[in-house]
Amino acid sequence: MKKAKLLLILITIILISSCAVKLVSDYDQDTVNKVVEISKMINLFYMNITETDSLSRHYDKFTEDYKLIEAEIRVLILMNKIRPKNEDSIENSENLLTNWIEIKNEHIRINSYDIDVAEIDEEILQDQLLELAKKEMTKQ
Repeated sequence: MKKAKLLLILITIILISSCAVKLVSDYDQDTVNKVVEISKMINLFYMNITETDSLSRHYDKFTEDYKLIEAEIRVLILMNKIRPKNEDSIENSENLLTNWIEIKNEHIRINSYDIDVAEIDEEILQDQLLELAKKEMTKQ
């Protein structure tokens, strides 16, 4: 009788320990690559802003850059939505898009871009991208 109970306990422990519950999505190198690509694009965008004379920083000069970066952020959101149990990354990438659109709309409204504001905006966006990459890396 003791052997049967011991065997039952042992089998139960083995079964329980082999059942892993996943609360987050698996690591995805493509997502990390996309985050790095967007970071590079944003970095280049702000280099172009800072190298442009303050009187020439009109929105229409940067329209295509805004569209291209927005499209890439939307692809990142889609990549995150495709993966199950990835709500946190979806929310973070959607927040990135929201900030990008707010920056674009402010540039449209003012039709210029103050260099000090640009530095702050870039830092905020890059911090968001870094957070996205770090969270993805923790899934390894």
